[in-house]
Amino acid sequence: IESLDNACWKIPPFYQVIWDHTHTKQKNPIIANNIGPLATECYMNVSTILLTYQWDMGGYMKYTPPAWMKNYPPERFWNTVFNVPSIEIETVIKKTVEVGAGHIDITNYDFTDNYQHLPPYFARLSKMVAGQDD
Repeated sequence: IESLDNACWKIPPFYQVIWDHTHTKQKNPIIANNIGPLATECYMNVSTILLTYQWDMGGYMKYTPPAWMKNYPPERFWNTVFNVPSIEIETVIKKTVEVGAGHIDITNYDFTDNYQHLPPYFARLSKMVAGQDD
């Protein structure tokens, strides 16, 4: 679910309805929400995974996560980082661990084209995730 309003009191009731309904149909469903850069802790009640960063590498290296993220395990958070050159993959992965996100999308493309193609270093990323990187 993308682009929810980040004010807790403005969470539309249907997000709770979706959460509740999905949990009656499936054991441990994954509901990933993209709230935007000002995600607040109240969205953890309707999210299995919460996107807390979605922008370029330059901003990511300056990004400080909200303090409340420390109340949850890393697998509850997801970051998407654009414009990552191949030489900086490890730097971005280290930053992801540092900010407490357990899921990461990394691409060399910008935000307008990032979901159209796999990054040219996708095979290398796959090996890294599998622990087979040289």
